[in-house]
Amino acid sequence: MNKKIMQKAAFMAIMAVWIISFPACSSNAAVKQESDNAYEEKGDQDKAAADQTVEYYNQGLIYYEEGDFDLAIAEFTKAIRLDPDYAWAYHDRAYIYAEKGDFDRAIKDYTEVIRLEPNNVLAIVNRGITYIDKSDFDRAMADFDHALRLEPENAWAYNGRGIVYAEIGDLDRAIVEYNEAIRLDPDYAYAHNNLGKAYAKKGEPDLAISNYTKAIRLDPDYAWAYNNRGYAYFEKGDIDKAILDINEAIRLDPDKAWFYNNRGIFFKEKGDLNKAILDWETSLRIDPCDENIEAIADMLEEARLERGW
Repeated sequence: MNKKIMQKAAFMAIMAVWIISFPACSSNAAVKQESDNAYEEKGDQDKAAADQTVEYYNQGLIYYEEGDFDLAIAEFTKAIRLDPDYAWAYHDRAYIYAEKGDFDRAIKDYTEVIRLEPNNVLAIVNRGITYIDKSDFDRAMADFDHALRLEPENAWAYNGRGIVYAEIGDLDRAIVEYNEAIRLDPDYAYAHNNLGKAYAKKGEPDLAISNYTKAIRLDPDYAWAYNNRGYAYFEKGDIDKAILDINEAIRLDPDKAWFYNNRGIFFKEKGDLNKAILDWETSLRIDPCDENIEAIADMLEEARLERGW
């Protein structure tokens, strides 16, 4: 199945994320295959029930693509009620639960997929990523190791291991894992981005920029890679290039609050407080519940006082 999504783990101030290729909802070709499998497994006499199951599943995919996660979950749930062994309905419902931040339900659904299909490497890797979201790094690593025992050349699993090592502060081992993911899949943009992030945290902005640039070359719509490269330029003192990159990130994803926060920091460093204030106000308006709201509000208040507002 052709599935991928990004997952991230944030840190304070200018945020640059670890990202893994993360399978999401199925392609139409995959749906056709699911339908064929359902017919074969259930037999012609149950073809109507199989048709209805796949119809619910397909409708869930449509709702997901339209951004209506609650309706997508409802359709996947209908498919599961008709066919409690429909692994991909559990899988894609799990993905959406994770997108909504309901990690416990996501893990429960991924675990059900793995019960139904013990060798489903996709579900094992994705459960590992969800454990990272819960900061349960031991279980995450166990899932990635399990995936690699089943499929020793799975680049996603190596990238996941790299994220775990990065999160626990072992950047050298993280770099080894990311490089192995890239060796296995040289076009793996997210692994290049994560490798760049590891070098950035090691204080090597040039290597970080090189890897972010590779990620962007592979995926020109990769907003987070532009954000991260902008941060690396900012650390090198090249504010103009930093602003150019964050502008592109915002163009690609105008609803990402942290991009405005970061650009505000860049503008403040450049001495343009008016633009900084506007960006921080936009950041807070987009996401008034951001976990770092106090830090953003403090920067905004300080800038307003400096301007005499």
